[in-house]
Amino acid sequence: LTLHLVRRENVAGAESTIYDLDRRPLFHYTLSESMDSVIVEDPRVMHGVTAVRSADGRLPAVRDLLGLDFIYNPRLQPAAR
Repeated sequence: LTLHLVRRENVAGAESTIYDLDRRPLFHYTLSESMDSVIVEDPRVMHGVTAVRSADGRLPAVRDLLGLDFIYNPRLQPAAR
């Protein structure tokens, strides 16, 4: 799984954590700049994020992410020609 930050405006919170499969925290990070990215091996870890809140309390908070997930299946056959 890859996660890429597209836009973050007026955001407080949105701190991410990667956990092992026993739910022990392994890594904390915050995607803060456009195109900040993280790559995780999804079947081997879990991930979560804290709530996204408005930093100034008046304007809305915006956090846009692009997530891409790749699934490997060695039993897949090439497409017929």
